[in-house]
Amino acid sequence: MQEERLSKFVTAVRETTFALVEDDRLPTSQQELLRTCLQRFFDLSDPNDWAQPLGLLYATYRGFGTETTRKAHLIGAFCVCYFTSGDLFDDIQDDDLAGKALEDVGAPIAINTALALLLIGLRALNEGAQLETEPERRAGYFDILNRASLIAIGAQHLDLTGLGASPTLDAVLAMNRGKVACIALVAECGALLGGADPAQAARFRDFGSDFAGLVQIVDDVRDLFGKDESPDLLAGKVTYPIACFQSIASDEQKAEFTRLRGGLPGTFEAIRELLCAAGALDASAAAAEEVRQAMHSCLMALPAPRAEHRLLLSMVDTLASTLYAPEPIPESAPLFMPTGGLHDDLRAARAAFLDRLDAHGVLPVPELQPWHAPLYLFDPTSSTIRYPDLDELREEVVGQLTDLLELAAPSIEPAMQGSMPLLLAHEMFHAWRHAAGRLSADAWHEEFVANRLAMAYALRFEPQAAQATLVMSQLVLAHVAAEDGEDALLARASLQGEASDYALSFRAAARIHARMLIDAAQSCDFDADRASWLTPSPISAAESVDAEPLAAE
Repeated sequence: MQEERLSKFVTAVRETTFALVEDDRLPTSQQELLRTCLQRFFDLSDPNDWAQPLGLLYATYRGFGTETTRKAHLIGAFCVCYFTSGDLFDDIQDDDLAGKALEDVGAPIAINTALALLLIGLRALNEGAQLETEPERRAGYFDILNRASLIAIGAQHLDLTGLGASPTLDAVLAMNRGKVACIALVAECGALLGGADPAQAARFRDFGSDFAGLVQIVDDVRDLFGKDESPDLLAGKVTYPIACFQSIASDEQKAEFTRLRGGLPGTFEAIRELLCAAGALDASAAAAEEVRQAMHSCLMALPAPRAEHRLLLSMVDTLASTLYAPEPIPESAPLFMPTGGLHDDLRAARAAFLDRLDAHGVLPVPELQPWHAPLYLFDPTSSTIRYPDLDELREEVVGQLTDLLELAAPSIEPAMQGSMPLLLAHEMFHAWRHAAGRLSADAWHEEFVANRLAMAYALRFEPQAAQATLVMSQLVLAHVAAEDGEDALLARASLQGEASDYALSFRAAARIHARMLIDAAQSCDFDADRASWLTPSPISAAESVDAEPLAAE
């Protein structure tokens, strides 16, 4: 068994996939093309990113408490080859090889490469299925392949030939689900890997199908409202927002749409305004919300939802948030607010912070939500503080930090536990500044202020947390080399400047935070700093920062 972390699983799947390509029956030049295509798949996302096909596979089987085995590596390799083959076929059909891995080889060789990828994937599926001890589940992998592939092929045919001038919303959504039926395939394969019974496997099939539908609704909206021009609109395709428009628009609006479409690309902005005015964008968001709620209900019906299921639903919510602001769903709310252990300690630390600083009524209390990342993050758009889940996702959290900072796990976990009150205070001060209208878009100035306030708070109220943070900070400085410009950044961070991002690697950012915290311990004045940086200001919302992704590393 490998160490249970997503990045380790992704690495093992990559090694397994590339080993399958090294087949003497394939010419060396063909092997090289296959490696090029596969490498692109792995390069498209960070190994720690759960929002990738292998993240969905891993979260699904780990959600059943199942350990990673050679079987999982082979099924993962099958999914990689299946996705890569499908994407290549899609690029060939759309005449879209330009700028892609095989742009110089021509369509015939690209087609042959796509077929080779599919056949290598089938080999991986067969080898993985043979490691399954239960005959019914072993056959289940091939049932999934057959069903998902035929759905995808049928939907692709409809996408290429068209659904007609005025297809129904259900027809468009069904085609959209089918075009990315591979998502349902991955989810159901993950359920089989986890040891799911037939009913549970079917539940994840539905979850994956809904995920595919949500992905396509969002993609269709982005095509119209997130780009300078719409390839689908220019091609005359009826995407989901267009189908919504056709179902609710007046005859006059439909006539105007036809007229404007004939004037593309110059009339693109006018078309967008027409779609919004008719309610097509709102209808698309409503459909996305209906799918989102179904997905939450699907996973909450499991006997014992786990942290991995919370991760999956977080991905769903993040996807939906590109269209609208999703509200918490009562059915799944307990999964996002677990109790016991560190979860209760954080709530107690939040309450102590509010009591000690008499912040009740002054600071809207941010929600606390666990996640898989090794850092704390205040999100002003949802008034949420995300924190590392050291209870249910300990290997994931600690492992990421040990890799990023190249430190030993035994030295990191106690420091993370011990410094928790200070790290939470850091985010609470970000939230306070947001409430006071002081959270600016100068990222490192915000970090300077929050670090100084948090260290001063801890020295006064949580001395053990202050000491644990200083020990960790010294450890970071001892193991992470300085980068050019560090002193200049620290010098200017004390004053608010122009809007700027972090623009540093995780390791470099960790050094900056460590130096800020050590400096703060030597010179902070809590009362004066509070007066300077927490008083209300007329700063406009446009000048406020939307998120603070490197806070309290």
